[in-house]
This record gives sequence, C-alpha cells and structure tokens, in this order.
Amino acid sequence: MPKNKAAATPQSPVTAKPLGPLDIPQDTSESVEEIKVNNANLVDLKNALDDLLKKYLSRQGLFTQNHTHTDVKLVLGYLSVSIALATALYSYKTPFEESKFLTAIGVGLYFLLTSLSTAYAYLIEKQTVFLGKRRNFASDGRIETDRLKVESSSKVESKSLFSLPSRLAWALSPQSRSNSSQVPGSAASGGADEPKYALTYTYTLTASSGRSLLAKRSVTKEVPYSKFFDENGVLLQPAFTSWLGHAIQAAVTGE
Repeated sequence: MPKNKAAATPQSPVTAKPLGPLDIPQDTSESVEEIKVNNANLVDLKNALDDLLKKYLSRQGLFTQNHTHTDVKLVLGYLSVSIALATALYSYKTPFEESKFLTAIGVGLYFLLTSLSTAYAYLIEKQTVFLGKRRNFASDGRIETDRLKVESSSKVESKSLFSLPSRLAWALSPQSRSNSSQVPGSAASGGADEPKYALTYTYTLTASSGRSLLAKRSVTKEVPYSKFFDENGVLLQPAFTSWLGHAIQAAVTGE
C-alpha cells in the first residue's frame, strides 16, 4: 500500500532544491478556454481565480491536490440528503401517529449533519482553497516532502458612498484607467477601497517522513481584482498565472 501512495504523488528529478511553478513550463498545445464572469459580483470574481489557481498548481510535476475538505463536506451532504429523503418517504407512506417518532429522529439527524457541515467549513476548512503535496529526491539522496496550503479571501475597505458593484464595475472599466479623478471615493481613485484578492500561502519542506522540518514560509499578498479582469469580466489568465507563479516560486525556492 505505501508503494501505491508514493507512486501517486508527483516526483521531481534529483535536484538541489524543489522545483517551483516557473520551472515547469505550461502546456501551450491546448487552446485556452475563455473565462468570463459578472465583474460586479465579488463572489464570481473570487471563484474564477480560485478555480484557475487550483488548476495551475496541480499541473504535472507540481503538487497533488488533497481533496479531504471537499470529500468530508460531500459525505455529510449526501448523508443529510439521504436521511431527508428516507424520512420524507417514510412519513408519506406511514400514518402520522405511527411515523412521528422516527420522523422527528430523521429531522434531528438532518439538522445535525447540516450543522456539522457548516461547522466544518467555518472552523476547519476556513478559507482554504488548495492543499498540495509532493515528494522530491534531494541531491544527497534523501526523500523530501513539500506541502503547500493556499487560503484566499476578498478584501474590501469601504470608505466611500459607492456600493460594492459600482466600485467593481468602475475599477474594471476603461474610464477608470483614463480618468479616475471624475469619481471621488471610487475604487479607481487611489485604489484604497478597491476590492482585492488576498492570498495567504504556507509552504513547508520536510524530510524523514515529516520528522525533520527543513523550511517553512508563509506569505500574504493582496492584488486588486482589476489586475486580472478586463472591463467585460474576462479573466486575464496569463496575467494571473504569471503573478501566482512568481509568488509561489518565491515560497518554494526561498528566493
């Protein structure tokens, strides 16, 4: 069994240091699908970047993504839905007086599982969007394991009278780049309250099955959404992957 797990984890060639995203070229043979979202919806903007982030970091030769958080929430979700359907079917086919006790138990279990799923998301998963792991063969022959955890969020410092959709739409419009002074307090006038995409990534490098910590680095970066989306809401994928690649490269290589 350990051999199968080791084979499933990407392994870099023998090297003095782990390879970063910029050391592994992207596949340019496939056409890039356009990603377009509502540029006035902060959730859509964040989700689009999160999805591209996971795709970029899980490329061949980089990290194997850990889906534990997703799996736990799926299991809890399927269980709660199954219990709800079974309870509804039982109460439909059984007289009320006979079914009310088991129906109450079913309803209680449903709310318990949904509460557990919500608590897991807020207390354990939190803002984590990517968990990755990779094994490397160091130049001295030892096996090293590096792990990457990425958390994302949206930062908005609203000090103006403009609503969030208005600030987003203005920040992504051509007018904001040519004549931002016409809109006092907008996202483009100085950029102080323009919505930003914030990433916190933590990189650890260990050896001896995790008993020896060789390196640990944690960095937080914030970039305005307007850097990665045009006025039509189209995601500028090369701009984002270039920024992300340089950020993660510095964490992995320590340079």
